[in-house]
Amino acid sequence: MSTPEFNELITNNTSFLKPFAFTLTRDNESAKDLVQETLFRALANRDKYNVGTNIKAWLYTIMRNIFINDYRKKSKQATVFDNTPNDFLIDQHDATFFVTIQGYSMIDVGLLPNDKAVVDRSKLASVGDIVLAVIDGEFTIKTLSRKKDGSPRLLPANSTGAYAPIDISEEMNFEIWGVVTGSFRRFK
Repeated sequence: MSTPEFNELITNNTSFLKPFAFTLTRDNESAKDLVQETLFRALANRDKYNVGTNIKAWLYTIMRNIFINDYRKKSKQATVFDNTPNDFLIDQHDATFFVTIQGYSMIDVGLLPNDKAVVDRSKLASVGDIVLAVIDGEFTIKTLSRKKDGSPRLLPANSTGAYAPIDISEEMNFEIWGVVTGSFRRFK
């Protein structure tokens, strides 16, 4: 693939990056920086792109890796405060991050909007675990289950019936990002 063709392919597939970046960073300026860094790295690594590969998945992977690496760098910076709550909530400092809960699909397990979920990427997800998953570029927190045929299924925890289970099919771009190990919320 020529450079102009690759540049056009990247340009035609950038519109979905900003919402994904905002989901990761929760800040407009940080999201813009993340998109810019993703595009820079994609263009710099053009030779690593295999023609026919899903370009969106390739760009998502670049963005996710940049975000995780930046998070790890920031978490290693020296801070001065009482680590007691961190030691309670976090098992693996390098593999743990927080996600802000949106929506009501997991209220029956105590995850309310604006709560912070503690996600540990070092843990292997098992059936029954609450997981942070990415489905076609969209994040969701649900309980991991399996259908009779062994394929993954994500279950909501809301007894109102307003949320349906998500059956994962082979056509979906699906990945478990980590296991939710806890949560916390602020009152003021």
